[in-house]
Amino acid sequence: MTKHDYSLVPAKVEQAIDLMDKLGIDAWLTFAQKTGDSGGDYIYPYIYGLRDLARGLLLLTRQGERIAIVHGLDAALPPSTGVWNEVVVHNGGDMGRRLVEALTRLQPKTLAINYARRNPKADGLTHGNYLWLTDALADTPFLERLVSGEALVTQLRGRKLPGEVALIRAAVAATEEIFAAVNGFLRPGLTGRAIYDFILAEVDRRGWAD
Repeated sequence: MTKHDYSLVPAKVEQAIDLMDKLGIDAWLTFAQKTGDSGGDYIYPYIYGLRDLARGLLLLTRQGERIAIVHGLDAALPPSTGVWNEVVVHNGGDMGRRLVEALTRLQPKTLAINYARRNPKADGLTHGNYLWLTDALADTPFLERLVSGEALVTQLRGRKLPGEVALIRAAVAATEEIFAAVNGFLRPGLTGRAIYDFILAEVDRRGWAD
């Protein structure tokens, strides 16, 4: 997906809902945060795109609810994806209370979060966010309902939709085109840096930098 491209998000969210049903996961929670600050959760772009949200939560259920718990300044952003159509606004200090209110209404028997023992790409929940979450869910039944989202995230990343396959093929074709240009550029005495700069210039000249 290119920057701010949501074209694959609706299909990936539908795929996630289908996988949740097959895996017996009632709800799935992903932290939203500015991807440029610390990388964010690996799975975040798949279900939201690459447009940053400030601190917030994305809550998906096997029944199809798509709930974004976001700061008021971001309230207009989730509906703009065409996917996250239920927006719950927090003021910064009450995000945990808003989450508990949503979970109390939904009553999930299992709540998947993004930690994993085997797959690093399914291990996007930071330790700090995990501690925040356990504090927020203290004295609620949902703390005991937390489960790993490893199987869900692994399958969501691994099962490519037709749109994803098309992008992969386009990326391969673009790479082959760049390599062909490099073959014509190579000559004795070139430094690795010169080759690197040439490749970046070719990418930029084709408008692929973004």
